[in-house]
Amino acid sequence: MQEPNPTEASQPTILRFKSGLPSEMRKKNFGKGPVDIAVYMVTTPAEPDIEKEWTVTSKRLALQIKSYFERGFRELEITKHGEKEKTYYNIVPNIQQQQQRR
Repeated sequence: MQEPNPTEASQPTILRFKSGLPSEMRKKNFGKGPVDIAVYMVTTPAEPDIEKEWTVTSKRLALQIKSYFERGFRELEITKHGEKEKTYYNIVPNIQQQQQRR
């Protein structure tokens, strides 16, 4: 199962979240000791019927996903900027999808 991943800087990835909380927590060692990894089950607009794992190591990103999910946004456009310690993410909720559900 290939994981959707906004790995290229400034390339947005649109993900639809099954839950605002991770479906699983894992540990991974990136060379500086083990870190927590949140695993989310997501779909993409291109393959809406195929669930894929998407991993998040950023606690801030995980909190933002949860916050948007709690406000009713299930589909988010996530753009990664920077690398390593200087990585940050822009998150834009898909408001058009949200308005269609009302």
